[in-house]
Amino acid sequence: MASDDDVRKELDARIRCLELELSDLKQRRNTLSPISRLPPEIFCKLFVYSLPELDYQKQHGGRRRLHAMELSHVSHTWRAVALECAELWAHLQVGVHTREEMLAFAHEKARHVPISVSLCGLAYGPDSPDDQVPSDRVISTLTKIVREGSARCHSLQLWTGHATLERLLHGHVGGFDTLVTLKLVTQVPDWTVVSPLPCFSGCPRVRRVEVGGALVVPLSWAPLRSPFLTHVHLERVWWTGGIVTDILAIMNRSTNLQSFAIENTRTSTLSNDDRLASTQGGTGTLPLSKLKWLELGGISPTDLISLLSSISVPVEARLDLRTYAQECKELMSSVGRVYSTPSSPAVLLIAGEQVCTWDLAELVCHPSRLE
Repeated sequence: MASDDDVRKELDARIRCLELELSDLKQRRNTLSPISRLPPEIFCKLFVYSLPELDYQKQHGGRRRLHAMELSHVSHTWRAVALECAELWAHLQVGVHTREEMLAFAHEKARHVPISVSLCGLAYGPDSPDDQVPSDRVISTLTKIVREGSARCHSLQLWTGHATLERLLHGHVGGFDTLVTLKLVTQVPDWTVVSPLPCFSGCPRVRRVEVGGALVVPLSWAPLRSPFLTHVHLERVWWTGGIVTDILAIMNRSTNLQSFAIENTRTSTLSNDDRLASTQGGTGTLPLSKLKWLELGGISPTDLISLLSSISVPVEARLDLRTYAQECKELMSSVGRVYSTPSSPAVLLIAGEQVCTWDLAELVCHPSRLE
């Protein structure tokens, strides 16, 4: 008579056989679904389109597993396709919980396709330290990836403390020749001046630039000299030189500019001569025919009027003006001149308040709307 152990072993063996058979049946059934019949290259494109945007403020911890890893655990077919989709692995989203071996594996699978690096290593919240970063091994691996792969870096978005930012980029003098998107956001206390990073000596194709966190932004900074710029967002930065003159210079370089935002900057006070030079450059009004959004915050009314008097925008462009309530009549007159047609603008925001009527007298009679 068989012992209980022998019966248990026999049952376990039969269970394993049934599980294998069930797995095989499920796999065969999955192959009959329409999505499983898609060509691998279409599958790969869908995987890339499914990549999530990293929310820097809500997901400061980053993803525990890369999106490519999650897709590869859905089914046998998805795993086979994902492992061969280099574009999928080329999106490196790194957070404080990312493991070094996962990052190295993803970089290896990316092979030689353009890479996109997103680092969310800045803790967000009142009780969090200023610079909560991934492990030292992860930062070392990421530094190696950025430095060795700068020539094929398509997107670089770094939301982290200044110490980590310097470690990643300090001493790197090579150009990012294929860089399209650049985001640098750091955090320093009390407007401490942080020098500009010299590594971006060449970014000839960059289109999107976002900078924040007391970084010094000179007009000569290479990313701002790209003729392909479409989106510029500068927040809480130190601006060197005359802000009106420099903004006009950026706008004049890029004829494809669609969105421009500058908020809460600090700069030296412009002299009257500087303002005169910024508005009488000899070229007349600068037309921004493709502009869809213009946000100007923390700029004095005088500088704002000077800037608006030097440009023209399409009637469908949205303006968001955040300034003081003084000189509102002159400000509204300059707003009226900024549109390339005499029609009323689609949307006008002043100090965050949407203006629905295009009546200068009505606005002046209600100055509280400008406060």
